[in-house]
Amino acid sequence: MEKYEKYEIYLTWNRLGYTKHNDFYHTENEWNQTLITSINQMQARIFQNNTRKGADMIIVSNDNRSLFETLEYYDKEKEYIGGSRYLVQYRRDFPDSLIIVCGKDDINRCGYIILESKNEHENN
Repeated sequence: MEKYEKYEIYLTWNRLGYTKHNDFYHTENEWNQTLITSINQMQARIFQNNTRKGADMIIVSNDNRSLFETLEYYDKEKEYIGGSRYLVQYRRDFPDSLIIVCGKDDINRCGYIILESKNEHENN
């Protein structure tokens, strides 16, 4: 994951945020929709920091394909989210705890989202 830490823009998203130990009282699929909010927030940050050019591609591990397939505006045929807003690119050699949000034409115009797996009220 070190090679992705060069990107200064990042967010975290808890993949277990829907569980009974957290403050979200809905289903797992409804919680997964909040990932789109995080992706849009990342896109906005990239847009602000890169002379008004945003992100239009998401790079994610093959292991997270099932997560993306639960998203409401995911097109399985074309592998896009939000109509044609974000192209989703799956990679075998990619950490499953990370999502890169970037520009198709400029991989350096990026930010990343760290996927956490924790319950809010766990004892440390």
